[in-house]
Amino acid sequence: MDEPIVHSVVVSAAPERAFQVFTEDFGRWWDPRLTAAPHTFGTVHVPRGPGEDVVFEHTDGVRYPIGQVMEYEPGRRFSMSFWLALDREHPTRLLIEFEPSPAGAETRVTLTQDGWTAGNIAERQKYTEWPDLLRRYAECVEEPRTTR
Repeated sequence: MDEPIVHSVVVSAAPERAFQVFTEDFGRWWDPRLTAAPHTFGTVHVPRGPGEDVVFEHTDGVRYPIGQVMEYEPGRRFSMSFWLALDREHPTRLLIEFEPSPAGAETRVTLTQDGWTAGNIAERQKYTEWPDLLRRYAECVEEPRTTR
């Protein structure tokens, strides 16, 4: 039961755009129900530097770190330690890979949650929302980007 959780979605965008929406718009596609305080969920801060915290930011000023950036390669791959609903001392890893189609008009986005150990395996059954989260993510990729 320590095998990785793997889910993919194909989006109609180049890898760079798919990566941008995954990281910069994380708070748009993340489901607020999957936070400690859904009624105050605001956004998700994803820094570009390895070792920096990925943080749920709430409108009441509360910040919940959920992991740390490990890799940040625009258009290619993003990975982070991930301790949402886990003991921070026993995180898993999220790896998101962006693979362009041969024509370049689409990108396969594959999310892998691995790093299951004796310290976190008991919580593995909680992670059933990835297909819905990837659906929400794909909808954000499809939306036209608005300028401010």
